Amino acid sequence: MKATLLLCTILLSIPFSAVADTWIPRTDFAGDARHAAVGFTINGMGYIGTGGAQFEGYSKTFWQYNPDSDVWTQKADYGGVGRQLAAGFSIGSKGYIGTGWIGSYELTNDFWEYDSDLNTWTLKATFPGGKLSQLAAFSIGANGYMGLGSTFSTPKKAFWEYDPATDVWTQIADYGGGPRYFVASFTIGDKGYIAVGEDEFTAYPPDLWAYDPSLNTWTQKADFPGVGRFGAAAFVINELAYVGLGADNNNTYNDFWQYDPVTDNWTQKSDYPGEARYFAVGFSINNRGYFGTGYGDGIEAYLNEFYEYGADSIISTGIASEEFAQSFEVFPNPFSSSATISFSLQRSAQTTISILDLTGRKIKTLIDENLAAGNYHKQLNCESIGAGVYLLSIKTNGETFTKEISIE
Repeated sequence: MKATLLLCTILLSIPFSAVADTWIPRTDFAGDARHAAVGFTINGMGYIGTGGAQFEGYSKTFWQYNPDSDVWTQKADYGGVGRQLAAGFSIGSKGYIGTGWIGSYELTNDFWEYDSDLNTWTLKATFPGGKLSQLAAFSIGANGYMGLGSTFSTPKKAFWEYDPATDVWTQIADYGGGPRYFVASFTIGDKGYIAVGEDEFTAYPPDLWAYDPSLNTWTQKADFPGVGRFGAAAFVINELAYVGLGADNNNTYNDFWQYDPVTDNWTQKSDYPGEARYFAVGFSINNRGYFGTGYGDGIEAYLNEFYEYGADSIISTGIASEEFAQSFEVFPNPFSSSATISFSLQRSAQTTISILDLTGRKIKTLIDENLAAGNYHKQLNCESIGAGVYLLSIKTNGETFTKEISIE
């Protein structure tokens, strides 16, 4: 059996693998140990910067992590003054950091753009929500979102959308859970999510809310099943969110939970193996998740250890299972205009082929249908996705096969 489907032009690069529900220690963060830093991913690299550092104080240093070499490289210092409890996100090849705590009871609302190609920072339009710290931040598509936060004693519920193309902020619907700060935030597909945090009553609601920019609405989802907390961290792998760490008035935590937006269910996973902590950084690269830095309860309260997490939904690329292809290939490689993706099904199965960015966020679903057993050769030829590094994902019979790709 043969079928043809127009998808997108891709250039196959080196595949990767991840071990199911397992934490692996990686090279410690190379900068001064810190907490309350900002982290994000750009083009297959992780970045951590700013934060309350052990020796630097309000830090402005900025570091890049290469997951292939497991090496940290210092980059250009953050463009504004040093700070902790700032907010940030990434869009394409650019990163954004703004607001935060810059001194003893001194806040700011400046906002800066990092160009990863030029290794430069540029001052952008001031965040219009006021001088705040402890905000939530995420990106959806081509826009960024920031909101909530606190003026030391008064948490906020307002939220704002940032358009980097016009350098304009627009106020959107207030957060559905009320005033909040110290939250965990993440993006899955075309929605942003906010979990847990501290409210205006110094309580720690375990709720989860999803923001839909197409409707400008917030919708409450299934509560986080762990203890309510502040200072948790999160990342997304293959359209599943992972939330953990954090603290309350009595304890610091290292438990770790997976959220599935399709079923609106939480599942407990393997605890983070390092010291329990809060104000850590979380991000994902190539469907691998990372937690690092933070503040613990031990003698060395400022932390720099760094761990990689492999989710159980990821299968090593190129390895056939009983339910999937004898081979999963893209040919020719390299190419500039078109290629063919080939795979074989040993039995009929619901099959989804998607393009993801390197954080695991879906860019486009190419096919989602029940396919009969047989050999498939699907033509790849696309103009709607810009140049860059992506992931080609095939899900079938409850398993996922993923290859790293690059559009020329």
